[in-house]
Amino acid sequence: MRKVRVWVHEQSDGRLDIVDGKQRITSLLSYLDGIFPRNQQRFSLEGLETLSQLNGQANEDLSEREQQSLQDYPLTLRILAQDSGPKAVFEIYKRINSGGENLNDQQARKAAFWSPYMRLLNELADNAILKKVRGSSERDDEQETDRELILRFFAMHGHMADYRMPLSNFLNDEADCGISLTSEQLQQRQQLFERAIGNVYAIWGDDSFQKDDSSSKLEPSLWDTLMCTFSRYELEQLKGKEEALREDLRKVLKHKDFKLRLSSANLLQRQDLYDKRVAAIVEKGARKK
Repeated sequence: MRKVRVWVHEQSDGRLDIVDGKQRITSLLSYLDGIFPRNQQRFSLEGLETLSQLNGQANEDLSEREQQSLQDYPLTLRILAQDSGPKAVFEIYKRINSGGENLNDQQARKAAFWSPYMRLLNELADNAILKKVRGSSERDDEQETDRELILRFFAMHGHMADYRMPLSNFLNDEADCGISLTSEQLQQRQQLFERAIGNVYAIWGDDSFQKDDSSSKLEPSLWDTLMCTFSRYELEQLKGKEEALREDLRKVLKHKDFKLRLSSANLLQRQDLYDKRVAAIVEKGARKK
């Protein structure tokens, strides 16, 4: 049996989080249990060339000596020290997961920056409105797509003026800052997100964050702008102005200064332009009352 190498990251409480080797560990444990986790079927060996006589055999079919040998087989652990910063751990996750599970940035970020903030992203990803406008699939959930969108909103809302490419580094900074958030601050983040997406949905419904009527996909840059703008309003302030806001967005999407590009200059220019237009509509409606 080949050596099984596993990278782990030591946590402050002494736990060891698997960085690389989760599939290998899962396969070994599942074989010992006798059940293949994906379909809950009997887990038997197949495709063996060196020990072809074991093909078709589950753990319970092995001799007592073979079972004991498998249980006693040592794992080679590579331990990342507890004081390794999360950004360094993120880079290691990305580097050593270039094969195998091949984690994307958000999957690696969740592991490297794990904290109550990451747990909040998990909870918010179950938001009913988000699921409606995203049409999220099981693959999206596995890929952490919605969690990255939520993190992106918090990052843009709090630090848009500091944005520099690449986006991944910007989101890493946000995840790093989130580690120190208090429970009260996390609750405020939750309320901020729910208010923003609730306001957008009240205006555009299932078409929220789409560039035009022919598109059914959420546009990330439009997500940034609408979420940041409407996080500043209470729903009562927007009532009666829904059609005016829908019509204005159709117009502003054609404006020469409203470019859906992810650069620092475009972000700020687009946000400032749209903030002012929405404020004018809201104030005009308020004066009529």
